[in-house]
Amino acid sequence: GPPPATPPPAPTPPARPPAAPHQPAYAFGDAPAPVGAFGARGDTLGVAVDLARGVVYAADAANHRIQAFDPRGRFRHAWGARGTAPGQLVAPGDVAVAADGTVYVMDTENFRIQRFDPQGRFIGTWGGPGAAPGRFGAGRPVCEDRGCGPNGIAVAADGSVWVADTWNRRLQRFGPTGAVLGIVPLAAGGEGSEGTPTDVAVGPDGTIWTYVPYDSHLRRYAPDGTPRGRFPARDDGPDAFGFEWVTALTVADDGAVWVGGAGAGELARWDADGRRRIVRLAGSDDGWSKITALAPDAGGAVWAAEAGSQRLVRLDADGMQRAWLGGPRDGSGGPLPRWPDALDVAPDGTVVVVGNAIVPARGEDSQVPAWWRGDVAGRFDGRSTGGEAWEALAAAPDGTWFAAQGYTFSGQRYVAHLDRYGRVLGQRWLPSGTTGYAQDLAVAPDGTLAVLMYDSQRPYQRRILRLAPGGGLAATWVISLDDPYAPQVTPRLAAAADGAVFVSTGSRVSRYGPDGTLEARWGAHGTGLGQMRAALDIAVGPDGTVYVADAGNDRVQRFGRDGALRSVWPAHPAAEVVDDDGDGWPDSVRIAGIAVADDGRVLVLDDRQRRVLVFAPPATGTPPGPAGLGHGSWRRSTFDNRWLADLPLTVEADAGLDLDLSHPAPGPGLPDDGRSMRLEQTVALPAGWHRVEVESRDGLRAWIGGQLVVDAGDGPAPRRTLWVRGGTDQPWRLDVSSPGTLLSLRLAVRPQAEVRSVHLPWVGTR
Repeated sequence: GPPPATPPPAPTPPARPPAAPHQPAYAFGDAPAPVGAFGARGDTLGVAVDLARGVVYAADAANHRIQAFDPRGRFRHAWGARGTAPGQLVAPGDVAVAADGTVYVMDTENFRIQRFDPQGRFIGTWGGPGAAPGRFGAGRPVCEDRGCGPNGIAVAADGSVWVADTWNRRLQRFGPTGAVLGIVPLAAGGEGSEGTPTDVAVGPDGTIWTYVPYDSHLRRYAPDGTPRGRFPARDDGPDAFGFEWVTALTVADDGAVWVGGAGAGELARWDADGRRRIVRLAGSDDGWSKITALAPDAGGAVWAAEAGSQRLVRLDADGMQRAWLGGPRDGSGGPLPRWPDALDVAPDGTVVVVGNAIVPARGEDSQVPAWWRGDVAGRFDGRSTGGEAWEALAAAPDGTWFAAQGYTFSGQRYVAHLDRYGRVLGQRWLPSGTTGYAQDLAVAPDGTLAVLMYDSQRPYQRRILRLAPGGGLAATWVISLDDPYAPQVTPRLAAAADGAVFVSTGSRVSRYGPDGTLEARWGAHGTGLGQMRAALDIAVGPDGTVYVADAGNDRVQRFGRDGALRSVWPAHPAAEVVDDDGDGWPDSVRIAGIAVADDGRVLVLDDRQRRVLVFAPPATGTPPGPAGLGHGSWRRSTFDNRWLADLPLTVEADAGLDLDLSHPAPGPGLPDDGRSMRLEQTVALPAGWHRVEVESRDGLRAWIGGQLVVDAGDGPAPRRTLWVRGGTDQPWRLDVSSPGTLLSLRLAVRPQAEVRSVHLPWVGTR
């Protein structure tokens, strides 16, 4: 018979589209979970029950949304997406329902409360960061927009809304639309507590309940905020429950008070006579279980939101579990831990991110970090290491990992050796007499392990240990953190193939030889090329290129091993870097870590969006600078008034940038005084993103691409930094119209490593 047909070749998976220069080729870790599922283990959940309508609401913090279920756990609908616009959410920590069906969402990391109807349609909002009445948390820059928002919400029978404003040490009472009705201060004092409420609940009789850490007492208040006493929430008797702090509480319709905590999968219930019962959730994981919210149901039952298993559990008045819904996501794509701290990539492409998976959303300081692993192609999954507090990690050439514990385990004198799933294989013991704890790790291609040691007795010094692949001490030396900005960030390590060790400290990078000799140092605090603000991480590529996560400038900088700048690109090209509060720290800091794969791909850890951005290997060579931006090719129109009104009297097609209005009139009909002018040019920047810095004073307005970027009509304007996309012609315009006597403008356009600046100082008299 005929020969067998040749089987067709296996289909080739579609390639990712090529990225533009310095654009992420792709990202992973930020995909939402499917509806009906929540986040990964440890992510905060909130819960509320609408008895009249038969709806159970879940605040799904990991996916920035609210999900609605029927009492049997069947999904109904969901709403919300990450963002700051009305109706958008950032890590909503809890939810509450009024008698009329209005849904109140505690939009934690936006520092506000939002109102929705039962279908999820936006109604209104109030709040914001700050300490004024009606605001929540300490605000920027203290909280860095993370973990300092409101921490509990409840609605009373009269429609008033109570909010636990933890970091302002108070409870706030609002009307249904957000009007402030009262404030109950909880400052430290006679009761010996720090006054930071971890939750708030309202009983059937209107009594207000709250709990504050260290006090170990539940506090009661009348509906008007008058104190009604307190009673112990825990004791050390034989039936003491296993959690240290109360992280959630509610009052059932039979008057019983329920509380939950972290780490033991337990709840405590007090009936109306004060008798206590301990309830343990079946199937909970002691190392992960945390009750982040409680809500009353009918007949004395309650719903408990358990972060460890990412589920909502219904318990009847006797503590029996009658139903549960939700569950963790399937691991097919993020999200990352809530606070990702560090990442690295192994030779086989395995990516590991260490971060705190449990947020102290109820005032709890202790957190359980997680080990998350995936691959550079984009699949990510959460893996536990049994609750070990890994703070730093580094990939070894053989695909295993080294990890160091943080300050909570300061007695540690070893670095753990882990397999690719985070299971402990052994320990690499540190030399006898070593003090402090390991703050960062780096592994060279030959297997040499560099350890950065921190000792609280010497806060402005660090000791570096180089351990040979077999475990012996190869070298050790002490470095001084003489960088004035070093105390603001944690120093980080990177190891090169030639044995060199690179250390980033705030705004500097230092290179040490294998024996600890200082060989090179570069960097300074600032926004210019080669300058840094908060260098949060450092990595060395296979070709020896040094990559710095310049978080304070929201960019990545590439250097040669001697500090020569090779290129700069924004880690978030679409974002404008703005410092609205004037604290010298940009309000859009996002970069938490950086790593380089063996194939040259650059991985940037985005801790605000909880994702990993993957950049293609940088191209070699220097791109051309911006075309046409200089002292010629400007179209200048001059007006016979100070307001650029009516038609210009003269137009010069190829004018320079001499804007000194003290010169004699440039043409007939123009006065020697009281003139104004407009300069326009079409600027062709190369493809890619370009960092533009604009500053001016007195009487000048500047537009780029139709956007007003400087408005100094009445005096100095602050410097602005923004990212402009090249590849197309864009109109640039300068208007000079003020009667002032001192004018100046500075434009700096920075594509990658090249800077093209136009500095225009002049003095003019009117």
